[in-house]
Amino acid sequence: MRSELTNAAEVLALAERERKWKLWWDVSIAAWAHYGDIIAISLDPDQWAAVDDAVRASRSLSVGREKMDQYGAPTTFEVPLADSTVKGTPELRKKIMLAYNALAHTADGPEADEDFGVPPPETLAAL
Repeated sequence: MRSELTNAAEVLALAERERKWKLWWDVSIAAWAHYGDIIAISLDPDQWAAVDDAVRASRSLSVGREKMDQYGAPTTFEVPLADSTVKGTPELRKKIMLAYNALAHTADGPEADEDFGVPPPETLAAL
């Protein structure tokens, strides 16, 4: 699940930078369906709130993207983002980072560093 949170943060950073959404990006946090209940009992209330908030926000964004697809073949695979959406992406990335850090102790892994959500150079080069 932490890898999906990392992916979501990277996608949001790209969306903010490019000011557009690419229809193949997936920020649905699919692992939530399998691990949400297990995670709920292993976190304290504050940690749970951070994870739940980030996953709900990310999944909501993903559902919005899916609704764009349901009206037939898209005329473009890149959708320009409204200024309000672009301005909201740093807040969602912050929520995702808090969720990532809340899961750090259950995964016996490190917390996010200052580069969290910054796509790796090879991803940026491919654009």
